[in-house]
Amino acid sequence: MHVGNERVAETKKKQEEAENAETANADSMPAANAKKKGGLVGAVLTPLILGVVSFGTVFLLPTPDSETTSSNLEASASASVEPHNLMPENLYIVEMDEFVVSIRDDRNILRMSLALEVPQQFQEEVNPNELRLRDAFMGYLRAVEIAELRDPAFLPQLRAQLLRRSRLVLGQEKVTGVLITDFLIR
Repeated sequence: MHVGNERVAETKKKQEEAENAETANADSMPAANAKKKGGLVGAVLTPLILGVVSFGTVFLLPTPDSETTSSNLEASASASVEPHNLMPENLYIVEMDEFVVSIRDDRNILRMSLALEVPQQFQEEVNPNELRLRDAFMGYLRAVEIAELRDPAFLPQLRAQLLRRSRLVLGQEKVTGVLITDFLIR
């Protein structure tokens, strides 16, 4: 009989522990569910609120110079439209013969056509086939790395270096710009 009482006591003890565990789980479950719901609501509601605020800021608030902008639009609409001339009247284009240069490692070839922007008063003085000018360009192009030539961001620097060399050879005031009209690397 003594063994039976111990078993009954153990069973009661296990039942009490199970009830305590269920009560603890029930108490922690609403907190966990609240966190999940808060996280879900926050994840959906926050982007929605931010989108509405952004839209309102951009489209509904008046700009400080809205009156000025509307008067500028009216003035431009009433004015006659003239085509924009990209080439100033006092500049002329002088085309040079094509360059073919083996690049530094002699495995690649650069084929390039250039044109010089020349002020009107110097148009007759600038010879596009000036040997010293071609020599200055060739010396620079031969020294340039192939990786630089393949980089599109390098083109303005290349143009600036060619302009610098043309001004050294022909004179500072005789050339205002260098145009790259053809560019091929093989």
